[in-house]
Amino acid sequence: MIDNKNIDKGATFIRQVVTLTKDTIGASQTDVEQKSFRAPYSGTILSVHVHAVAITDADDGARVDVKKATTSVLTGTINPTAGSNVAGTLKTDGTQNFVAGDKLGVFVTTGVGDNITDLSVTLVVRANCADEAVRPSV
Repeated sequence: MIDNKNIDKGATFIRQVVTLTKDTIGASQTDVEQKSFRAPYSGTILSVHVHAVAITDADDGARVDVKKATTSVLTGTINPTAGSNVAGTLKTDGTQNFVAGDKLGVFVTTGVGDNITDLSVTLVVRANCADEAVRPSV
């Protein structure tokens, strides 16, 4: 029982996995938003992983970015590899923190001849339990 509303920030029950998927991404895209959502509560992005079933990457130009509004939460874009989970590196300047209503989105760049099939971008987020939307009742 929680009786004082002091919740350990490492508690796994306040983490959520959000996966954004896109079936096909064509060639010659330049930082194009593929999927996004509005955060229903405040929190922190803990990790970002990218997986693609197939990639036709003729010029090694396929890149994935995750942004809060127009600002990347990553230190650099992720170069997806077909059939593998590739982790991104989060910035540590507070960009990975978000508030309720912030837009979080997946942006993709592909070169000439590059196509991505079945892209999945997984975010693990930690909810801010000070936010009424996620605070457990006592």
